Amino acid sequence: MVLLREVLKMSVKTSASWSAHPLNTLPGMLSGPAAFRGLTLFRVFLTSAVVTLQANKLKFVEKRKEKEKQLQELREATEAHAQSTQQSVEDTELAFSSLITSLEKSFSEVIEKIRAQEESYTDRSADLQEQLELEIAMLMGQEDVIDKLLQTEDNVYFLQSFESMPSPSGAEELPCQSLEPVVSFSDMSNKVSEFKTKLEIFCKQELDNIFAKFLIKVGDRVRVKSSVTTPKFNWGCTVTHKSVGVVKSVNDETVIVNFPEHKNWKGLLSEMERVTAADDSGISAQQRNIKVGDRVRVKPSVNNPKRSWGRVNHQSVGVVKSLAGEEMTVDFPEHSGWIGVVSEMEIVS
Repeated sequence: MVLLREVLKMSVKTSASWSAHPLNTLPGMLSGPAAFRGLTLFRVFLTSAVVTLQANKLKFVEKRKEKEKQLQELREATEAHAQSTQQSVEDTELAFSSLITSLEKSFSEVIEKIRAQEESYTDRSADLQEQLELEIAMLMGQEDVIDKLLQTEDNVYFLQSFESMPSPSGAEELPCQSLEPVVSFSDMSNKVSEFKTKLEIFCKQELDNIFAKFLIKVGDRVRVKSSVTTPKFNWGCTVTHKSVGVVKSVNDETVIVNFPEHKNWKGLLSEMERVTAADDSGISAQQRNIKVGDRVRVKPSVNNPKRSWGRVNHQSVGVVKSLAGEEMTVDFPEHSGWIGVVSEMEIVS
């Protein structure tokens, strides 16, 4: 090291100039073979340092290019996500606009039918009023004839005319028409209210299911989407589309899932979907001994049914109309077509 420090005191311009310029030394410095050896060591050290720096530069360049690649991929992903979001917004707006148009059309058809019933009822009412007015006029005419006969003082005329006087039981009457409404508007109002409740429940349920499939978090039950042919990190030995596992961890775009047949399985978050109660057909109503035709009610322990009370309460007893996975349709006396969750119901013996 002493020799190297002494060598560093020498005046050296560049490595290329070593062979072209004599080594300048100062008084007291080494010269001759020792100086040459020092210069050689210096050149070796300098060359090694240059090589190291060049290698480090290449590594920095590689890392920079990798970061630039990641940045570009991130920008492209962000742009693709923005485009996908915008497309989703436009599709949603179109779908809901179409739904609103369909509902408005149905609304117009219902109103048109109600008005048609009203017009029919009004027309029949006018015909009946005309008929009754005619009958009243005829009866009033007969009353006048009888009044005049009762006022005559000619007994012979009275007796002769009495025989020809019509009796009320034999008076000619037009057939009476019934004015019973074809449709009970109170029943129609109840049906429309029931339809509204069912539609609201259905919309909320379906929207919840849609968003539930995308908002995946630790602890959720998930499976590989049916649209995924081969997951990016492969299936493993035993995982299939039917496999359902529990999310162990979520990290940016990847997810770790514990399947019964494969622990710590790794997949892309975008390739997975949540398994909701509506999807889980493995838990059936039959396993709870509830079947179509059974008399059921809401369990006393249930404060607020998941699908709302409607016009039902804890004392209501209805008959199971249909079963679909976790849901059932029950006909209660006060609410026909009520929709509830199987786990919230109990059989009434």
